[in-house]
Amino acid sequence: RQLVHWVNGLVLSEVIDGGTFTASVGNFTLDAVAGRTRDSITDIDSSRPGFGNDTKRDFYGGMLSYQIVPEHRPFVYGLVQKDNNDEDFDPDPLKRLREESPGLPELPTSFHYDSFYVGFGSQGNFGDNILYAVEMVYQGGRTLSNSFDPETGTSIDQVFDDIDAFAADVRLDYLFQDANNTRLTVELLLATGDDDRLHTTNAFGGNQPGTNDNAFNAFGLINTGLAFSPNVSNLIMLRGGASTMPLRSVQLFQRLQVGTNLFLYHKMESDAPIDEPTSDNGYLGFEVDLYANWQITSDLSVALRYGVFFPGEAIETDHDPRHFFYTGVTLAF
Repeated sequence: RQLVHWVNGLVLSEVIDGGTFTASVGNFTLDAVAGRTRDSITDIDSSRPGFGNDTKRDFYGGMLSYQIVPEHRPFVYGLVQKDNNDEDFDPDPLKRLREESPGLPELPTSFHYDSFYVGFGSQGNFGDNILYAVEMVYQGGRTLSNSFDPETGTSIDQVFDDIDAFAADVRLDYLFQDANNTRLTVELLLATGDDDRLHTTNAFGGNQPGTNDNAFNAFGLINTGLAFSPNVSNLIMLRGGASTMPLRSVQLFQRLQVGTNLFLYHKMESDAPIDEPTSDNGYLGFEVDLYANWQITSDLSVALRYGVFFPGEAIETDHDPRHFFYTGVTLAF
């Protein structure tokens, strides 16, 4: 059991029960993975029964990289994800809502999502101050379509539709090379959406039968903010960040790092959904995050996180700021 994190984390960042393999010949390096997610992770499809604690998805893939020069390492990879979840049918997804609204129809729904990813990009640096990481990926595969007609709300037959989606992530870091380890970061994230979906990740309310599913959905981990934290699907995100260790000359606080991130969010397709109700307006809002990491001793560390999201015109739930606060203490022994 181990965490497998590929490149920027756009496609794969999961704890896998399985095996990894690395082989190097000259400047070439091959990384391979084969395994299954641990059961207790949360699935990307929140409409599937057991999505919160019973997830079985298999991953098989490899990444080939080449160290052209010490400063640049381009790569290509392929990854296959197979859906082996046991809970692949729900006879009544609206059961809870039916208790409040008895007139709602029964909409039995099956769930299945097989995908593959072909990616490429490069990591490295320009001189001593600028680090970069670029990851671009095409997603294919097949998915079961939505189980009801959005116009009438009546049950319809589900079919397998092709997935045809794309995403990209570009990061730049500027290192000041000072005693405080000051760093500036800029990141641009792009992920396609699908305008005939009602929800960008779920099968219930998902792709309409007989059409390609253009919504990008993967199993990575990208920093999309603390308070808003949207899925990487139908999303344009611009992030600017800064961090420093301001009290290096003070013994007690010499390993205290503080930082901030500013996020701007917009839909890739204004009339396509995200993972919460929105209008056809594309502007989702912005967020400010603050954080502190304090390594008090070699065995004791403290982390503080605070984020506030200011919803844009596209958000329909409400326009009140959303706050998120987290603190954690780690004791190693």
